[in-house]
Amino acid sequence: MNRGLWIGVLMLLGGIGGWQPAVSGEEMAERAIAYSENPPVKVRAVSGSFANATLGRPVALLQPIHPSNRQSPRPFPAANMAVPLPAISQHHYRGVEPIASVAPPSGVIAASLPEMVSYPDLSEQDGFVPAQQEGVELFASDRPLTGLQRISSASPMLTLEPAHPESPPTGKWSKLGNWQATQPVTPPEPIAGAELGVVYEEPFPRYYFTAEYLLWWTKGDRAPIPLATTGNPVSPQDLANGIIPGTLGRTDTRILQNGDLHRGAFSGVRATLGWFLDDCGEKFVEIGGFWLPQRGLSDDYSSLNILGGVLTRPFILANNGQSTGEIIAHPGLSVGNLHISSPSQLWGLEANYLCKWCCGCDYRFDLFAGPRYLNLSEELTIVEDIQTLPRSELTPPDFPDNLLNRRFSVTDQFATRNQFYGGQVGVQGTWQRGRWSVDGRAKLGIGVNHQTLKIDGYFSPPLDVKPGGLFALASNIGTYDRDRFAFVPEFGISIGYNFTEAIRGSIGYNFLYISNVIRPGDQIDPVLDANLLPTVTTTLPRVNPPRPAVLFRETDYWAQGLTVGLEVRW
Repeated sequence: MNRGLWIGVLMLLGGIGGWQPAVSGEEMAERAIAYSENPPVKVRAVSGSFANATLGRPVALLQPIHPSNRQSPRPFPAANMAVPLPAISQHHYRGVEPIASVAPPSGVIAASLPEMVSYPDLSEQDGFVPAQQEGVELFASDRPLTGLQRISSASPMLTLEPAHPESPPTGKWSKLGNWQATQPVTPPEPIAGAELGVVYEEPFPRYYFTAEYLLWWTKGDRAPIPLATTGNPVSPQDLANGIIPGTLGRTDTRILQNGDLHRGAFSGVRATLGWFLDDCGEKFVEIGGFWLPQRGLSDDYSSLNILGGVLTRPFILANNGQSTGEIIAHPGLSVGNLHISSPSQLWGLEANYLCKWCCGCDYRFDLFAGPRYLNLSEELTIVEDIQTLPRSELTPPDFPDNLLNRRFSVTDQFATRNQFYGGQVGVQGTWQRGRWSVDGRAKLGIGVNHQTLKIDGYFSPPLDVKPGGLFALASNIGTYDRDRFAFVPEFGISIGYNFTEAIRGSIGYNFLYISNVIRPGDQIDPVLDANLLPTVTTTLPRVNPPRPAVLFRETDYWAQGLTVGLEVRW
């Protein structure tokens, strides 16, 4: 018997294997020949990437023929997939209207062979071969694809096998719009230009892993007062009268460190692992996190490198409201160094459940929700390294004798930690054009920010003086915490390129915002009660409430910058 003509075959959701229909193989071959007198047509999938393609699910275009009825197959109904199908009976058809996602084509894009149905009222005695698989349909396109041919029509089974047995079928997937089908075919040569093409992908991936390099900048921190100044040396009489060189407001005062704690750019990493919960990729789960390692400001000042040899830390005296300062170095009194460091570290974790929202031939949007955690840890440490000289006419009368002619250090430390616990919702989308894609993601987290503030001040080695440093004194030393409502929006956009079906690179921009945080520079209270200073032995009128105070000043925070990523799917 002559070789039958097939409009085309594409098995849905699986490879094509042995198939026993409700009628004999010979009769099925005759039926296939009756469909057309043209030369054999080979099959290929329709691409969802071109504007002229309209995709649909398989539609049975002929009524199934009962084996007892030897009449010819009924004619095809209207087969233009761009228009709704005619009203037909579900008993004879299993049609699904096409997915109208792009402009209609000029002709027939796809059709399918009749559904194979078993009839339980017949038996093998009637010459009927019972079907072992029910509800199997074939999908065909009007565009050729090498790889399938019909085997011997005399067989009681209609068997479809690859045309090139020496090249075993790979079972590759063809992703058509928002549904998928499989066919064991050999990929054809690429088609250039805007001609209707073919999409070939590996079996739908179950997992994906993305690693990204982050180059981010963060909002800077700032102290409310300059942290280091200098000025011209003064006479013993001026010192005795309370005139301190480097005091704010003096004409000869020069600011060495203005309180700016900007930390520059951070290099970090972000990783995401996801896995799909279904074969269609419509529902999936992902976990991920990012890390900006500790980085910070580090400034050093030495009286040996300062003209005049004066190094001062300014503050405001709460007892009289005047500006004054603590002398670290002055000719005839002491020499010394000042070290200021302010490290910062940001990291976070999240887990999301995602599901497809909508999609088309070249775009897709997903919605997601899940828990989120962020941790912002920062610190400001100020260390004075002082070598005092023996008592002289420049030495203040109330300066403790046990601090003369010796080396010691004075430390102030302000440490803050912000821990955000909350949930988030978001949307992500992608637009594909060939190997290139544009991807975006926006999310909003709402929850509680647990704020922790630790203030410490001390002399080293321990000396017989009052506790504290300069800005950290008995009135504010301690550990404090509280909870505050916070929201965390984040958005990112990237441009991607698919090097292969499984490897994709990207470069993009990301912005993260936290509404309420505490930062170490903001926690410095520059107004001090002289009675609490370790180096002051005289008594002045008390200040109420005590100063320095625990401020818990809040501000917002952002981190933004570039991302460079690589994604692997398998």
